[in-house]
Amino acid sequence: MTLPTDRPTRQPRPISLVDTNTPASDASPVRVGVIGLGFGADVHIPALKHLPETDVVAVCSKRPEHA
Repeated sequence: MTLPTDRPTRQPRPISLVDTNTPASDASPVRVGVIGLGFGADVHIPALKHLPETDVVAVCSKRPEHA
């Protein structure tokens, strides 16, 4: 079911983890730690590694087989 609306549809804005007004060469990377290495980590860690402004610096799991 679709409801009529007077508001225009908004387009999503691009996201960034750092201040976009700072040149990339001057910005410090955002350092990220991941807690838990289940399904979410399988998705999030590769995505974070593709962002030039992030460094994955730590991961941990309560399961030794995931360490």
